[in-house]
Amino acid sequence: MPNPFPPVLAALALCAAMVAPSTARAQETVDVTLDIAEVIALAGSASTIIIGNPSLVEATFSDSRTLVLSGKSAGKTNLIVLGENGDRIGDYTLHIVPPSDLTTLYVGSRRQTYSCDETCSPVLSVGDEGASFEGAQAQIRAREAPAPAAAPQ
Repeated sequence: MPNPFPPVLAALALCAAMVAPSTARAQETVDVTLDIAEVIALAGSASTIIIGNPSLVEATFSDSRTLVLSGKSAGKTNLIVLGENGDRIGDYTLHIVPPSDLTTLYVGSRRQTYSCDETCSPVLSVGDEGASFEGAQAQIRAREAPAPAAAPQ
């Protein structure tokens, strides 16, 4: 039986596939500062977000065309946004970086991080000494706790 797909046609098909335009989108790079919201305006209506490492960044929809990112820990990850039909409408590389106003104090092997503007206040930073980290965390939780309700009179 003769070959229905001669070698010359196979070579032409391979060449055509190699020069065909790619449907992959270029990744856009977004810098996200820890504890600072970053807004991404999307090109189309989105329904699904996929984060490579969700321990680094949180993403929520403000509406179907707007994403709000919040950095949770420094590092690098990716974000893919899918439209309502499952088509890829966004492809991002995210760089999560600490704020520029941080100062790190070392006492021996113990480390504590501070946010310094006019005054310095302790902040939570991965890698800080345990007692300092837990103390700052307890103060933040106490501040965020709802105020006790006033007794009825």
